[in-house]
Amino acid sequence: MSEEERHGPIIPIGEPVPEGLRHWRTRHGEATVYWSSNRPMKVENVLLPDGARGCTEWSFDWGTQRLQLPDGSYVHGVLQPEDDDVRFVPLTANPPAVLDPDCERLLDALQSDASFMVDIEREDFARALYGVIENWEIVRGDERYVIGQRSAARLIAALRNVGENYMDFAWGRRGRPREIACVENHLRRMGFAIPGRLE
Repeated sequence: MSEEERHGPIIPIGEPVPEGLRHWRTRHGEATVYWSSNRPMKVENVLLPDGARGCTEWSFDWGTQRLQLPDGSYVHGVLQPEDDDVRFVPLTANPPAVLDPDCERLLDALQSDASFMVDIEREDFARALYGVIENWEIVRGDERYVIGQRSAARLIAALRNVGENYMDFAWGRRGRPREIACVENHLRRMGFAIPGRLE
């Protein structure tokens, strides 16, 4: 498959995008912007604040761009496109989590456990947590938390707090059996149950 077939044609800056075209690219000097339905989904060779070049991607939930750092975390920012370049301007802080009320309450409960918060830093554990809680009702005493697919993924991104979004976890790998067992042990220890799955 050619570059044009995969990413769409290159549209010269200033020219209209043909009606009905969903994917296209624009070139700005060294930088290339990959568009999808009027969203800048990725920018290659974007100019970074330190003068280096990198790659940023669209961040779902917020509409920002994000740049992955060497430690695996992300910094969010905005693009400043010019005819001959595209600059990435970092935000002073990453955007806040987008959570529904049940997930906000569950976030508070999970964040209060130091041992759990150490393990959530591991990506395999995070993916296992997604596989355990997505599309289930979680209970602890009189508290009930209804967790869907997107809300589970948003909860995990909020727990990790490294600039991820729900697309990093939703519908992805569910974690290895060892990590799933670790998640279940944490939840049991904290007094949580998932009727029909984790008693």
